Amino acid sequence: KEGDYITIVLPADSVFESNTAEFVKGGEAVLSSCAAIVKSYPDEEVIVTTHTDGHGSDFKQAILSRNQAQATALNLWQDNAMIGKKNQDQFKYAGMSNTQPVANESTVRGQALNRRVQITIYPETAQSEISHLVAGVDISTIKPES
Repeated sequence: KEGDYITIVLPADSVFESNTAEFVKGGEAVLSSCAAIVKSYPDEEVIVTTHTDGHGSDFKQAILSRNQAQATALNLWQDNAMIGKKNQDQFKYAGMSNTQPVANESTVRGQALNRRVQITIYPETAQSEISHLVAGVDISTIKPES
């Protein structure tokens, strides 16, 4: 918890199969435990951001992170503990691709730390402060590989 924000950071490898938006065995259970925390804050907003490492094309990483963020947000919202507690518009998601690394990409450990899912719970009054996160990576500005 930092100020009015609560952020849950999960290694993406504990939630998703490598380089996919498919849940690993047990990944949905990990998110279910997160849903229980989110449920404790029924009036707060939630943003899910997913981050990739720097391997692969920018386009593929942007698509992957967007798909992972969407899958995570939908899973949290649909979790039985959440239905009826929050409106879907209280959940936002953004794929951040590899634009916000937290570790050195030159090591395997650093790459693993950069692959992460962040679930941030925040008051509606802080909406303007996090608006840049909701935008995520604009995939229209990235050239797909030929």
